Amino acid sequence: MVGAGVVEETTVVERAPGGPLATPVALGSIRLEGGPVVVARLESALGPGDSVRLEYRDGVPVASRTAP
Repeated sequence: MVGAGVVEETTVVERAPGGPLATPVALGSIRLEGGPVVVARLESALGPGDSVRLEYRDGVPVASRTAP
């Protein structure tokens, strides 16, 4: 695990340079506990205020929900 934080905003990317993506990608801005904001791929349906843990997978930051 790289860190923990809270989802601030989310969006879904459906297009990339060259055309549409085969599968839309959910992204979110994650406010880390130390203060900085990281843009990360969202592993599941997450929304503003959700607590997440941040990991790197194949060089990509991925946020997943923490246990309640």
